[in-house]
Amino acid sequence: MFKIISNKIETLIQESEPENYVLPDLSAGEGGDNEHLFFSVEDVVKSISNIKRSKAQGHDEIPGLVIKDLSQTISEPLCWLFNTILTTGRIPKAWKISRVTPIHKKGNKTNIENYRPISNNSTLSKVFEKCLIKKLGEIKDFDTLMGVHQHAYRADCSTVTACIALHDHIATELDAGKNVVLYSTDLSSAFDLLRPGLLIKNLIDLGMPRALIRVMLDFLSNRTSYVQVGNHSSYTKYLQAGCVQGSVLGPYLFNIYTRELKKIIEGISPECFVVAYADDCYVFLSTGSNNPLDTLSILEQIFVTHANWLSTLSMVCNFKKTELIVFAKIRHVAH
Repeated sequence: MFKIISNKIETLIQESEPENYVLPDLSAGEGGDNEHLFFSVEDVVKSISNIKRSKAQGHDEIPGLVIKDLSQTISEPLCWLFNTILTTGRIPKAWKISRVTPIHKKGNKTNIENYRPISNNSTLSKVFEKCLIKKLGEIKDFDTLMGVHQHAYRADCSTVTACIALHDHIATELDAGKNVVLYSTDLSSAFDLLRPGLLIKNLIDLGMPRALIRVMLDFLSNRTSYVQVGNHSSYTKYLQAGCVQGSVLGPYLFNIYTRELKKIIEGISPECFVVAYADDCYVFLSTGSNNPLDTLSILEQIFVTHANWLSTLSMVCNFKKTELIVFAKIRHVAH
């Protein structure tokens, strides 16, 4: 099973080689100390309180309930450890080992394509990642980090708000006598194809502190994983790319990685409306023409640019699952 999953991802990685980007010297260009970035004991306690009391364990075999029960005892030592990580830019190696559990999605259970590989990671790493996410939000608001079109992992946003935004835009445009043409995109193994170097470029462009950038680069680098089903474990595999499915920090990094989607789309047509939830994306174009097909040439140009931009990020668009939908009021013709 693990061999099939890893071979699929390796093939996608080879087929989606990004443009060469040389990482700058991350130790240079940042004066002064980083004490303003340090975590407090209160930050650690709050992060622990948000950890689920699940019995699910990572490679370290420490369940969340143990961390929560020992919160008052371990919060100060963990705070020291987290600030040491921030100072050195090095994540403990044990935190970089993921235990992968295949979760059945739908369909035939004997078909590996119907399983989603979910990583069980170190609980201590999850506590640290929650602290890191809080620090990211203090430096830059998440609207800036992820884009207002993104409804995943932003405060007061969810699949519900994404659906409301979709419905509201379509209804408003139809009430105004317009037709709406939209396409939705589906990406293949999107989280597994994120390139750390390109993410770092994005973080540098955002003006994030180099100390945090070094930590996030190390978080994504030299990771390994193995699959466990029951009492059986696979061999350990080095991960060439990706932002770690099942981690706390990974989805936030993915949203930062793809944050310029709205800018790219509106650069072609400012009238476009974009809604995203993680790697799921919907792009709308309204038209006052009686024939919605008149806008398809414009939408085609937008989609081609969108797909090409995804390619620069090493994302692979699954064209078989990309859909086009037309919303139009039916006009009765008198005979």
